[in-house]
Amino acid sequence: MKKIYYFIVACLCFFVGNSVHANSISNITMDIYIDKMGTAHVKETWEGYLDEGTEGYKPYYNLGNSVISNFKVYDNEYLYTIQSDWDPSASFSAKAYKNGIHYISDGIELCFGISTYGYHTYVLEYDISNFVAGLTDADMVYWTLMPHNFSVEPNNVYIKIYADEKFEDTLDVWGYGNYGGYAYVYDGYIEMESNGTLDSDEYMTILVKFPKGVFNTDNNILNHDFSYYLDMAEDGAKHYKNQNRLNAILMIITSIISL
Repeated sequence: MKKIYYFIVACLCFFVGNSVHANSISNITMDIYIDKMGTAHVKETWEGYLDEGTEGYKPYYNLGNSVISNFKVYDNEYLYTIQSDWDPSASFSAKAYKNGIHYISDGIELCFGISTYGYHTYVLEYDISNFVAGLTDADMVYWTLMPHNFSVEPNNVYIKIYADEKFEDTLDVWGYGNYGGYAYVYDGYIEMESNGTLDSDEYMTILVKFPKGVFNTDNNILNHDFSYYLDMAEDGAKHYKNQNRLNAILMIITSIISL
């Protein structure tokens, strides 16, 4: 049976530098391939209309043992030029068609110039080492893939996670942070999707328990088992009853009809 967990209401996100009140993001998709060593190869596509600000940036907080590398940005297939030292205070023209990493006290920001105002499709590509952690009794993925308090609320967020071997439908998957959103295994991969607009106080965190040894990760945390991290994730969380995919869809439809 496919496992599905509704997100709770209550870090990565789409920000735009300076004032962004007139900007809008219609859709964000994240395609995440995990290789055998537990490294994530990420491709993000952002679609939206921007007419204010100088840059887009997405933060990752509390990276721990992970390193983000091979950061690239495309705008309508035009490859941006990577900058070794990103300056958030630089001008609009200085940031145009350039990208870089800005280091902050508790993480990093993946940055790029808006370059021109109007409708855009931006594509971000990067790798995350040690995306998978090896515990005493399991392999685990535990990441906040979209953070709260981002300045432009995307109308929809869809995330797909997969590996060389298809995931079993019985794989344990939990999602947190978005009321009405879902996380489940379907056709061999993990899907997460927001319930429409991801509000500023919502986020999207994924927790997955893999059998021990599925990945040959060097990121071994041998002082804790999976229940330790599940308790951490569940602290203060309120879940809906687990259901298969069909029942979940029916419940969503019923909720819409009752409005």
